[in-house]
Amino acid sequence: MASESQSPRAANASNQLTQIADQFKNLDTSQPATWPLYPQVLLYLLTVAAVLVAGWFLFLKSGGDDLAAAVEKESALKSTYVDKYTQAVNLDALQEQRKQVQQYVIQLEKQLPSKAEMDALLSDI
Repeated sequence: MASESQSPRAANASNQLTQIADQFKNLDTSQPATWPLYPQVLLYLLTVAAVLVAGWFLFLKSGGDDLAAAVEKESALKSTYVDKYTQAVNLDALQEQRKQVQQYVIQLEKQLPSKAEMDALLSDI
């Protein structure tokens, strides 16, 4: 008996779905302004969805490539910063090391024979 009689709510919902489905029948595609409410709303939603998808692929998708490039550039800049920071921290030690190397070069230059000694050495040969 339950299958023979529907509840008033189910019957009302069934009638509404039938009315909505009837609105989609025999639509004049050349004049959407004359369509009933539900087909116009569906067309509007489909148009908005199409514009959003097109916007995603045209504008936002290329932004992802830019973002990836910026992330790579950021990592390169960070490593450069770390290198330069390390050099700046060790600047005093590097300057001291440079002075020591210069003094060592001066000592080695003093050990080289002078021009007169070189002439004497060459004449001995």
